[in-house]
Amino acid sequence: MTQTARTTPRRLEDLHRHFRAARGRARDEKWAQAAATALILDDVAEPAVVARLEQLLDTLRASDEPIEELYGPAQHWAEEQLPRLREQGEVTPEIARPRSLREAAVITLVGTAAFSMIFLVVGLLDGAEAISMLPLAAPLGLALAITLLQAVFAAVLRRRSFLVAVGVTVVALGALSTAAGWDLVTLADQATRSLSVWWHLPIAGLAGLLAWGFDHVPDRAAWGRRRATPPATSSPGSAAQAAPLDDHQWLDEAAAALRLRGDISDRRVRRVLAEARAHAEDVGSSLVEEFGSPQTYARRHGPQAGVRPRHRAWWMAGIALVATVPLIDEVITHGTIWHPDLLRWAGLVVLAALATGMAWRASRRERRVTRPA
Repeated sequence: MTQTARTTPRRLEDLHRHFRAARGRARDEKWAQAAATALILDDVAEPAVVARLEQLLDTLRASDEPIEELYGPAQHWAEEQLPRLREQGEVTPEIARPRSLREAAVITLVGTAAFSMIFLVVGLLDGAEAISMLPLAAPLGLALAITLLQAVFAAVLRRRSFLVAVGVTVVALGALSTAAGWDLVTLADQATRSLSVWWHLPIAGLAGLLAWGFDHVPDRAAWGRRRATPPATSSPGSAAQAAPLDDHQWLDEAAAALRLRGDISDRRVRRVLAEARAHAEDVGSSLVEEFGSPQTYARRHGPQAGVRPRHRAWWMAGIALVATVPLIDEVITHGTIWHPDLLRWAGLVVLAALATGMAWRASRRERRVTRPA
């Protein structure tokens, strides 16, 4: 194996160290970190970020000029790369999670660790030295519920519109909350054994350690396979040979890929697919022969202004609607006398309503700014 092969950066952490070692300047490493962060926040795949930044190292080693004079500010350089990366299908926005069982495990474990720390802080603030086993299990239950709802949303979004997916998920959230409420009442009567509130701390640590293991060990194995396997071509012809799809299947997969991005409206998805189908019919070829894989085709389209905040507004409106149900129940059961539970649900409804309004305003502002004069 050559020296070049041994020193090729495989991950972002390796790449940052290579930038610092190129000329021994910490400023170069900070620039690379800022550029990589900007690209990743714009949904560029990590291997593409590493490959694009790696191309700068040879020029950097041969020059004594500050890195900002060579390539400009990191944010500006990253913005210049986006059009080409989008054409190559390396920009992969996707809002639907989890995408695999491994990712579901990571999300659940991270949620368990976070909720355990929250429960610990709340318990200490309340002065609780001992708690039943039920609060110790609650973080895992909450994390599992969130992962389940995310999976429901992703499954529906692959086949239906965003609003339908949100509606189904909100209904599932309401059903899950109701069922959990009844189960908690039953279990609370049976969970009589008391344990120290500090048990939340090792639970959080163990969950965090397992999450790190699930997230990193498979990734390193995947990087090894990727280095050992020759890169596949992405031409339309190779896509057709690797995974032949008829036009109906191609349209279904392209629609799912476009919806899963979360930054394109359902109306634009229908228009994009109609244009692709019309073009393929005009030239007399299949969609996969003309455009390649549906996933690559979906990644070539730029984001639509105002869609992400509008989607966020619908989510906040759904949360406000779900929180209104227990709020009404509290009012019917206890009247309008202020007490902690009533304040809790009323506060959640107000915060969700405010977030909805702010998201709608941000959506309108984005569309107004990008509207042609």
